[in-house]
Amino acid sequence: TFVQALLTLGKIDHLDTKHRVVIGLYYLSRNIETREAVRAAGGVSLLVALSNKANETIRKACAAALCNMTADSGVEQVMLKKHNLVHELMIAAFVATTSTETKIVSMKALFNLLNDSAVHKAMLEGGVLWGLSELSKLGNSISAHRFAATAFANLCEDWPLDIAVPACLAAIRRFASSSDAETQRLGLQSIFILCRWSEQSGGEIIKDTLTHVSALNIIPGEGRESLL
Repeated sequence: TFVQALLTLGKIDHLDTKHRVVIGLYYLSRNIETREAVRAAGGVSLLVALSNKANETIRKACAAALCNMTADSGVEQVMLKKHNLVHELMIAAFVATTSTETKIVSMKALFNLLNDSAVHKAMLEGGVLWGLSELSKLGNSISAHRFAATAFANLCEDWPLDIAVPACLAAIRRFASSSDAETQRLGLQSIFILCRWSEQSGGEIIKDTLTHVSALNIIPGEGRESLL
């Protein structure tokens, strides 16, 4: 098939050929039917293998294709178990690249996988919270801040103990201080959940957090995307 021919070409040790193959897989990943064909043929394995190549164009295209490949409901557990995507995408985002765009797209793929609560434990053990926290430091990227803040707000209810650590709390406070109304709302939502948990568990989060919230200029609220 065409997809299998592409995957065969992708194994050739020729950078330009790999680049063209990855671009082809990216375009196939934009359609629900063709991306299923790519998954079935083993295309995710090739994208993961090439995602850390020393070529930014290839890394960026791999990240975008993997982001699209994780956009469908029901693929989360297979994608994680078979391809170790938390580890691979964290390396792609924070080791292999210095590109802000590649970092954001790689983490957006992990955000898509968080839609399935059954994989949360494995993803947290893989370090996804650290990656989401790092996104809070990326300057003016409202879209990255929004999906990272959304992830924290969704995870706080079930995983407060994992999130009540300095790096995550600092990220949530950055989101709660955002000039973007939706990011700020999500940050405050996380703070509210953590304060409620802290009160019930006798934790120390409340004092510091209330001091932080009292200094905020609260602004009025609004969404997200998955395909690139």
